Amino acid sequence: MKTRNHLDFYFFLYVVGIGVLKGVNMNTIILGVSKVALNFVTGLGAGTVVSNAIRQTTPEKVSKLAKVGIMIGGFFLSNMISEKVGDYAEGELNKIVKLVKTMKVEVIKYKGGK
Repeated sequence: MKTRNHLDFYFFLYVVGIGVLKGVNMNTIILGVSKVALNFVTGLGAGTVVSNAIRQTTPEKVSKLAKVGIMIGGFFLSNMISEKVGDYAEGELNKIVKLVKTMKVEVIKYKGGK
């Protein structure tokens, strides 16, 4: 089963490939790379933290059925939290990009440009 991070990576490779072929602005490609990398790293980190928390809080003497349930529940919980953390990180990156673009416009205005 592929997680969202895997699908994001494949989509990223597709977009970069199409973008390079169509002559898309390199800044757009770099921003896309940054978003995918940030989403991947934050999602992986959050998933690892959740998995470790589940492992540490699960009793050693538990039935096989309960272990399977814990594994399945942990997998979905980990993916859900990873997705939300990735979305949050991407939103913060978008805020930073917007701020930098605004700053560039203000600097250009200050210097007497268009």
